[in-house]
Amino acid sequence: MTEASITEGVKAPSNAPGTNNWADLSTSDVNGALAFYGELFGWAPGADLGADAGGYRMPTLNGAEIAGIGPLQQESMPSMWCPYIATDDIDALAGRVTANGGTILMPVMDVMSSGRMVVFSDPQGAVIGAWQKK
Repeated sequence: MTEASITEGVKAPSNAPGTNNWADLSTSDVNGALAFYGELFGWAPGADLGADAGGYRMPTLNGAEIAGIGPLQQESMPSMWCPYIATDDIDALAGRVTANGGTILMPVMDVMSSGRMVVFSDPQGAVIGAWQKK
């Protein structure tokens, strides 16, 4: 696979339930991460969503938003990528997480006017998020 074939395939995230539709990075150095992934993958820094979004950035590739990069939510957490799986009922999904032995790490919350999210771990401790588009 060539670099050109990778960058030509950029598409908007899927919102079909059960599909991977977003990923974001929580990091102690947003600007350093933007520079690193810009050099690595050719991502442009993209939009800065401002103070209301806590400094969250949305890098782009070929004009399409490709991921999110934002500051750590807590000083004690490590820098990490989190994938998000689409759902059409985030409240029901959060209930199924706990019913099946998972742990809610960040409760269901509204993300401005874009949608709702939850972050959880499976029974083995792997972290993942879910997203419901508004």
